[in-house]
Amino acid sequence: MITLFQIDKSGSDIFEKDYSIVLIVDKKEVYGVNIPQNIKDCLINLFKGGKLNISNKSNKQRKNRFRIRFHTAVIIRLMDRAIRDLGAIDEINVELCNDIDGHFHEIKDMIFKRFNRLIPSIELEDIIQTKFQKPSFIDNVGRDFRNKDGKKLQSYNHVELDLNELIMIIKK
Repeated sequence: MITLFQIDKSGSDIFEKDYSIVLIVDKKEVYGVNIPQNIKDCLINLFKGGKLNISNKSNKQRKNRFRIRFHTAVIIRLMDRAIRDLGAIDEINVELCNDIDGHFHEIKDMIFKRFNRLIPSIELEDIIQTKFQKPSFIDNVGRDFRNKDGKKLQSYNHVELDLNELIMIIKK
């Protein structure tokens, strides 16, 4: 059986207030996070201090690469939690919303490298970009997290972000 992970964001930039990333497993089980400002601030300081192993020719390219790696680190944490809760996964398809900023090949590579040992059947082709319909379940869930809709959030899985884990993922 193939497990479907759909991933979307809510907000225009990962550094803005109340930016959320959500993952839905098989169109029903929800995992999400509203990225805490203190984690954003710490990572920005580490980035500005040159401590995240991100290098590019221009400052703009470095900032974009940091944004991509930060995004992907959060996605990986959501996937880690969902996989842990599910137990073993034989096959997986990952659909990422096409409005997640960045070079898709780098996001895809980071996800593949993280999970290819855990899910031996995963191929690069199993990780795709797609456009989710609006309105849709995933779009609504993302908005629920972003707006901190307490009543709706009770039925979702909240993922806590650990700064040290994010740093390790971003540095790889």
